[in-house]
Order: sequence, then structure tokens, then C-alpha cells
Amino acid sequence: MNLLIIGAGAQAKYAVEIAKTKPNINIMGILDVFNNPEIAGKDFGGVSVEGGMDKLETFQPSSDMRLIVAVSDNRKKEDIVYTLLERGYSFTELIHPSATIASTARIGVGVLVNPTAVIQPFAVIGNHVMIHAGCIIEHDCIVEDFSNLAPRTTISGWVKVGKRAKLYTGCSVIPGKSIGDDAIVGAGAVVIDDVPSGKTVAGVPAHCIGE
Repeated sequence: MNLLIIGAGAQAKYAVEIAKTKPNINIMGILDVFNNPEIAGKDFGGVSVEGGMDKLETFQPSSDMRLIVAVSDNRKKEDIVYTLLERGYSFTELIHPSATIASTARIGVGVLVNPTAVIQPFAVIGNHVMIHAGCIIEHDCIVEDFSNLAPRTTISGWVKVGKRAKLYTGCSVIPGKSIGDDAIVGAGAVVIDDVPSGKTVAGVPAHCIGE
């Protein structure tokens, strides 16, 4: 499989490292979604930034090519994915071999799972979700499309994480709670109540600090 990485930031570095563990993947290059000419040619562990999104025409959709969108801005990532879908491109997931994923868990397309993450039985991971190193997603959780779980995030059983939500480093959510669409949970926060869509919470216990 030929792989094209969309995005030239930190998430692209993760994508390169994971892809290099897969002998069946040939990384064709990286495209910078911000079209910064200073990044063109930059080396990401042996893979070069080919240029901005204007270079996409060089990589026409084909049956043996897949894309991964490695962009940290959840809404921008969503916009890019839908644009690429309209143009006929297909996506793949990248899962590090040290991650533990239960046989009954369901993983969507375009998902990136970093080292030592754990996804427990009957968890459902939506499309284009970013799961960083050391995350724990317990049984029966639902993590919806385009959300982003930072390192060491822990969500207990039956938690629902909405679309484009962002959970920062080391936060945790007790069982049965929900994190709304576009919500943000601050680093180290302990969520003991539902977080409404679009709200930002932080602290122990977590409380609302803004929109």
C-alpha cells in the first residue's frame, strides 16, 4: 500500500513512525496543509515534505493508495477529509504494534493510534480519531469522529466523547459520562459530570472555564 500523509506537524511525525513499522506500507511523502514554502523538503525521519496541498495533483487517487490526515485542529481536519473524499481519495488507519485493541472493539477509518494505547472490549472509535500514547479507552466507550485524545487520557466504561472533542494530557472521565461535540477537557482534569457541547472544563473536579 502506498501512503500519503496530509499535514506536516507533530501528528505527521507519529504517522511516519507508525507506518515505518508496517512492512507493507510505502510512504510516498507528506503534504503541508498550510502551504508554508519554508517546510518544503523538510525531513520527517526519512520522509520528505513534498510541498503544500497544491502538490496533491501529483498523487492521483488509485486502488493501492491511501491517505492519513495528520492535523491537530479537529475542525480543519474534518474539512480536509471531506474535501479529499469528494475528490475520490481513500483513507487508512495507522495503529502502532504496541497498542492493545480488544477483538470486540471497532476502529473507524483514518484513525491514528500511538504506542501503548489500550482500547478495551466493545469500545467504538469513530473515523479520523487521534489517540495518543498511553491512552486508556475502557469497555463500551464511544469516541466519535475527529476527536483527539492526548497522552495518558483515561476514559472509563460507557463514556461517550462527541465529535471534534479534545481531551488534553492526563485527564480522566468517570464511568457513564459524556463529553459533548467540540468540548475541551483540560490537562489533568477529572470529569465527574457531563460536559456540554462547546464547553471547556478544567480542574479537579472539572468545572466550566469557558466556551
